[in-house]
Amino acid sequence: MGGGGFTTSALGHRDKIPGSLDGITDYYRQRGYQQDPVLESKQQGQVTSFVKPLPDGARAHVRVFRTNGYYTIRTHRDPHDPARDPIGHLQDIVLPPDEVRRRVARTDLGNAS
Repeated sequence: MGGGGFTTSALGHRDKIPGSLDGITDYYRQRGYQQDPVLESKQQGQVTSFVKPLPDGARAHVRVFRTNGYYTIRTHRDPHDPARDPIGHLQDIVLPPDEVRRRVARTDLGNAS
């Protein structure tokens, strides 16, 4: 796809991600991510997202999707943080960066949320 070079382990995210939405939220907030950026369009099935500005002007972006029995967590590195470089971020939309996907078994299946 686009400009890769990003893995979740590159930002120190090798830990096991919890299987509940509350646990996922805590996991990313504890690592300095902000939840639900204001100007983001959500994709079908997406329940939340997180962003973290990076020192080089890029941004780490995490999208969380809920499916039967699993959360799918899609992570990518936007070369241009739209809050700091909206014009540059347009290029990231046209040529999307590589994405890492992780599936986490849900532990909150009894909850309606």
